[in-house]
Amino acid sequence: MGQFGGAGERGIGFEMDGYRGWASVTVSGDRAGLILREYYFEGTVFRRTAADYQFTVSSDDGGRTLAFSWHSYPEEAYSVVSTDNPEASPNPENWPTVPGLENLAARSPRNQYVVSRPAGLRRFYALVAAPAPPLFYDDFESGAGGWVTAINDAVGDTNWELGSPNGSTGPLTGAEGSSNAWSTNLGDYGPGADISLRSPTIDLQGQQGAQLTFAAYRDADGVGDYAAIRFLRAADLSPLGPETALAMDTIDSEYLTHTIEVAPEALGEEIVIEFRFTSDSSGDAYSGLTIDDVTVEATGGK
Repeated sequence: MGQFGGAGERGIGFEMDGYRGWASVTVSGDRAGLILREYYFEGTVFRRTAADYQFTVSSDDGGRTLAFSWHSYPEEAYSVVSTDNPEASPNPENWPTVPGLENLAARSPRNQYVVSRPAGLRRFYALVAAPAPPLFYDDFESGAGGWVTAINDAVGDTNWELGSPNGSTGPLTGAEGSSNAWSTNLGDYGPGADISLRSPTIDLQGQQGAQLTFAAYRDADGVGDYAAIRFLRAADLSPLGPETALAMDTIDSEYLTHTIEVAPEALGEEIVIEFRFTSDSSGDAYSGLTIDDVTVEATGGK
């Protein structure tokens, strides 16, 4: 990386090793070393090497500041941690976080930050990756939490209800035995229904890709009932892209996980997810549709 600083100044020299993911930084004059290295994720879910992150450090001002840069991945979040005594604390997961460099989302194609160089001549840094938190998650165990229901039909005897389902058939709990789920009535649904369940606002601004995952239990007559998922603009509930049908001609024996790519038209927007259910005119003893564990995760960087 070269030397920084002119005559009469302390120069900062960087020697990078892209395979092992560390950089030695030498302060001229006293030969003290400053080592920056990338943490190895052995034994975790990560299968990447140090070379995949291309972790670098540099300085354009003679060492007054340090610039960190690395290749990032949308499914991960990052923290930069530091210590001046790795002998006493050899595990970077126990090192304090550098102020302002904690739980950083991926920013395609590289994350780049500049911080003031701390006092002292010897310091170790590490880049620690972890699974990125979802953009949105709700298991409904804390209540409705901003979810809104709407009855769109004239009959009005069916609505989305939150709690433990208790229909003639179908589930008797939420997913994985939990207490709460949203159901088309907690008992049996009625004929001629047209109902909507809408999420709180979800911020997809800056996202290049996102994925919706939810658990569903389908228990209907399999003839004329219909369900669909729509992405709506939060400001006016206008549709963003086409709806995605959820086949209701199948009777489930357990909750199944469904995954849907968020419509491209919804990316970059503040959105609402709508689960819509309609039933035909026949009266049947079924529980209808039950939804639980709704998650939205980034898939394409930011």
